[in-house]
Formats: sequence, structure tokens, C-alpha cells
Amino acid sequence: MRHSTLTPWIRNMERYSYSCPGQRARKAGPHNETRYLTGLWLRQSNRRAVINARLLVTAGAGAEMVMVTANAVTGMQRRQWRYAVRDLAGSCRIETDAQGSLLTHETFYPFGGTAAWGCASPGDAARKCRRYCGKERDASGLHDYGYRSYGAWLGRWVSADPAGASDGLNLFAFVHNNPVSSRDRDGRMTEPANDDAVPARENEAVLWLAVKDRLTASAAAKYRENFTRSPSASIEFPKLTRRLAKWANLSPPLMLVHSVRHNDGALFEQPAETALAQWDVVSTSLMDLSRIGEFSDRLIAAWDVHTRDTGAIADINFVLEVPPQNILGTHDRDVYFPNHAGVDPGTHAVFEPHALADAIRGGFDKNDDRSVQRYNIIKSPNAILRTSPRHQYNEILVVGRPGVSLHADFKPTEPIRVTRLVVAPRHRAGDSRRERDARQLLMATVDRLRAVNPGLPVRLIG
Repeated sequence: MRHSTLTPWIRNMERYSYSCPGQRARKAGPHNETRYLTGLWLRQSNRRAVINARLLVTAGAGAEMVMVTANAVTGMQRRQWRYAVRDLAGSCRIETDAQGSLLTHETFYPFGGTAAWGCASPGDAARKCRRYCGKERDASGLHDYGYRSYGAWLGRWVSADPAGASDGLNLFAFVHNNPVSSRDRDGRMTEPANDDAVPARENEAVLWLAVKDRLTASAAAKYRENFTRSPSASIEFPKLTRRLAKWANLSPPLMLVHSVRHNDGALFEQPAETALAQWDVVSTSLMDLSRIGEFSDRLIAAWDVHTRDTGAIADINFVLEVPPQNILGTHDRDVYFPNHAGVDPGTHAVFEPHALADAIRGGFDKNDDRSVQRYNIIKSPNAILRTSPRHQYNEILVVGRPGVSLHADFKPTEPIRVTRLVVAPRHRAGDSRRERDARQLLMATVDRLRAVNPGLPVRLIG
């Protein structure tokens, strides 16, 4: 009896590592490893580095470009641009090269199963990353959505909704069992596939890295600016363009204001316009200045006066003139956006360069409100005013730095102009002594702001 040589069977095994917010940071298999950076996939196969970098080339149904910089598979070019055309749901249907030659073609059943598949070569098929709804398919066959995994053969999520029944009583149902006209960006919330709240998709050239031929992993690690100054591509979005244009027509009493909540910070050390020009993202509110003097009946706490908490006593509002191209996101409530993500509060040094971009795309606010899908959502001023009365404040995110190319058909961002300072009490003092102390604290704060903003008109209400 002769014993034949047995070829060992290597299991199709993968290991995953996740960051603190629960987003995938690393995937490793027997011969492959993928590290997920902001806007960049660094893939290694047999110790040959392959950079798959996402670059904006959006056109209607959407497209992506992927550049392969290492000849890891026989027959592939050393530098190959792969244009991935997507449908309304975000599924990657077609991939072509720079000359328009077809590389891969895949069609899907409504719930994500592959209905037809074709490719020009095995090497082209091996490099396809985006599949159903634009998500990556793991070795298990599950699609990684970020916060949950989806099984196409099951037609449902493989884990329950972590928020309970907020998106329906069926905690495992995928997009309310209606994948034709609904979608889920990251496993948290069902939304219409043609959602009227337009994400600033051309913004992704800013939020992701603007990929160049010379981009390497080391260059990405050294990326300092939270926004690129020259996105590599732009495309017209008529609906978004119309909404941004409406923000150019603001006139009193409706204005954008930035409120000071504390007695320190850059606005007390230098002119407001100089400070705002150094900030990546500034939180503002759309306010009716004719109603800014309205305040609640709650008494000012003695502790607020003792701790000199100006923000608890009055609203100190810088009234702004903001160019429409500076607007990054609009929300009908205060979403507590982490403006200083990745920045040390003491030294103001950036210790995590991509944290701001991650925060913009992440969507969770301070209260862990899962209804905020993204922060870069653009709505018209009227849409904000219609729903704002349900909340105490709205939040309009604007870019302070000039020279940032955010939106197609718009010039780069310009400096924000401060027109005046409006100070209004928030609550009643309650007794004469507390009222006097609160007034003195408020006037001292206003005097400090006047000192660094000479000539700025100041209006005191009440």
C-alpha cells in the first residue's frame, strides 16, 4: 500500500480588530492583511504592499477610483485605476480601467445575493473590494456595514439592533424588508434611498484623503490638515447647489451666530475673525435676532455666579456673515459636534490627524443619538426653521479656515466676517444681590471681548 502525499487544507480564516467607536481597524487572514485608515485601505498580500485608496469621482449613481500600486497578482498593471460605478443603493455593479475597458461586472438580487458575475481576468476579480451596497464581503460571506454585519443569504442582520426597537419591532429586519427603495449606511438606521437630506457627497474628497499617484502609507500617516486644500475631483449636485445658495440670502433678523459659553478661549485672546479663521469647524446657530431676548423663568443658580459661569447667565453671540461655500452641515438641533476632535485642549496640538474627518462621517452625537447619520448633511434655512422649534437650539457647522474647496460649483471657503456682538440674559436672577453680581460678571466678560475686538458694535438686551 502506497501512501500519497496529502496537501494540507488551509482554512479561510480571518481575524478582526476594532477601534473604540466599534469601527473595523484591521482584518488579517492567512496570506492577506488590511488596515483601515481614514479614506485609505492599506492591503498586504504575501508581503507585497497594495494600497487601495478611495478617491471621489461621483456621477449620478456614483463612482469610485481604486489605485493598485503593487503587482501582487499576475497580469495586473503596477498602477491601475479602477473606476467602480454604483447604483442607487450603492452596490458596485461595474468596474472599468482608465480606458473604459470592463474589468468586472456583478448584478445582485434585491437582498444582496449575486445574480450574475463576470470579469476580464482572475486578477481583476481578486481586487474587487466593494460589493452589495458598496460594502466589503468578508470570508464568512457577511457584509460589513460598520456597526453590524449583514447576511445576504439570510436577508437580515446577524445581530439585533443595539438601539432596541427605535427602527422597528423586528430587531433583525434589513431596511424594513424593502431594499429596493430603502438603504442603511452603516447598520444603524433605515432611510429612503433617495433621502431628501442630501449628504455633501462631493465633500468626501475633503473628508477622505485626496489621493494622488504619489500617495503612500507614510504620507497618509503624516497628513496634518483636517481638510485638503485641493480636492482631486468635483461634480455638480443641483439639489445641493440650490440649498447652499439659499444660505447666501440670509438677512436680519435671521442670522448665523456663534455663542460663547465660557470665560476663556481664543475669542478672549485675539480678534474674533482671526480666531475663527484658524478653526476647522465652527458651531453656529440660525437665530431670529428679534426674539433673542426671550429667556426662561428658571432662576440663575447661585453656584453659576460663584463659579463665574457666564454661559449659564447669558448668551454672548457673535453675529456672523458666512459665505455659503463655508457651510459643512446643517441640523435642526444641537448635535454637540466634537469640533476639537483629535486636538489636545491644553496645547492645541493635533495628536490624531484624521479624528475630525472620522467625526464628521461618524454621525454619533454627545447623547449617542443614532438618528444622526452624518454631520455633513445640507438642508435649506427654511427646512431648519420648520423643525427647529422642537429643540432649544439648532447647529449649523461651518468651516472657519479660508481656502478650503468643499463644494462643486462654489469657490473655496472665504473668511467669516463678524458684524456685531449681541448679549442677552438666559434666566432671571431671582434677587437683587444675585442680579447685581451676575450683571457685573456679564459686563466684565463683555469688556474683555471689546478689548480684543475694538470697534465691534455691542448690543445689550435686558
